[in-house]
Amino acid sequence: MSGDRVLTKKVVTDNLESTPIVFETSYAYNEKLQLTNTVERRSDGRREVLNVSYPIDYASGTAFLDDMKTANILSFPVEKVAYKETDTSRTIVSGEIIKYRGGGKGAIDEVLNLNTLAPIDLALFKFSNRAMGVLPPAGTQTVFGADARYDSRLIYDNYDLKGNPLQYTLTNNQSTSYLWDHLDQYPVAEVRNAVHTDIAYAGFEGQGKGNWSYTGATTADPSVPVGRRRYSLSAGSLSKTGLTASRNYVLEYWIKGSTQPSVTGSGLELGGVILLGTKDGWSHFRRSVSGSTALTISGSAVIDEVRLYPVESQMTTYTYEPLIGVMSETDVSGKTAYYEYDNALRLKHIKDQEGKLLKTYDYHYKE
Repeated sequence: MSGDRVLTKKVVTDNLESTPIVFETSYAYNEKLQLTNTVERRSDGRREVLNVSYPIDYASGTAFLDDMKTANILSFPVEKVAYKETDTSRTIVSGEIIKYRGGGKGAIDEVLNLNTLAPIDLALFKFSNRAMGVLPPAGTQTVFGADARYDSRLIYDNYDLKGNPLQYTLTNNQSTSYLWDHLDQYPVAEVRNAVHTDIAYAGFEGQGKGNWSYTGATTADPSVPVGRRRYSLSAGSLSKTGLTASRNYVLEYWIKGSTQPSVTGSGLELGGVILLGTKDGWSHFRRSVSGSTALTISGSAVIDEVRLYPVESQMTTYTYEPLIGVMSETDVSGKTAYYEYDNALRLKHIKDQEGKLLKTYDYHYKE
């Protein structure tokens, strides 16, 4: 690593106690300048170590790791193990393994956590790239093989063509799904406890349609409650297929004026229309829908922020100003927070939908 500058040591002294406590942290790297060991030493002699392994730390013979090495995707961690050590012992306290999908693009396939209620003696633990009881970097690299006490925590089910995650599922079978827009650069919706086929969101700001289908063009409108654009159903209906007929869904939308849209579908059951709020000539509504695998929203209403999700789920949606940042965030209750930036494109204020200040940010520089 000649000529390269990396942090190798940090020392912090805590003088709050009668006897100062010194925390010393040292850092070790491999030949690729990847951080492999972080050692925290206390003045009382205790040491806590985090060991990190990367694709190059494994012998050939594991398909997903071989793909990553071939594609030169080498900076993604595979295993992180924390252990405590004294002069006479080393005990493992936690571990995490990240498996990646084949193809060498670095897309996560599965995350596993070490399942242990008590520290594990090093002699009884297997790092995923060493034989039992061997602490890297000592010993010989092996093919990937995890300690038997690792349990799956979550699995990434789907990605889009840009490599963005669309859905992951926890071991309790609870899924979190995402919708992306602005050339698939920004997540515009996160929905907890829902699969990707059960959600839809159209804010009409970017090129994506957020699991809705429609053919009309969007229109700029400075009066819209969120973002800068809206959609007229006179240009064409919105439709969503792939729903589960036995599931109850929530449909939310803003309309300009008083004209309600028509919501239809074979066997569709509609709940009553609930007014959530008003803003600058727009009205925000919510209603329940069920009994159909598809629904269509039609008519002549001018609409915005059309959200669909299962009733047991929690949807959060976002609008963006590309190259600047988030412009608004609408939470699970349908309330919107607005983000404002200064002339240097730094976040300045966050306000609620009544214009009340929630947070403010000030920036000060020393000359």
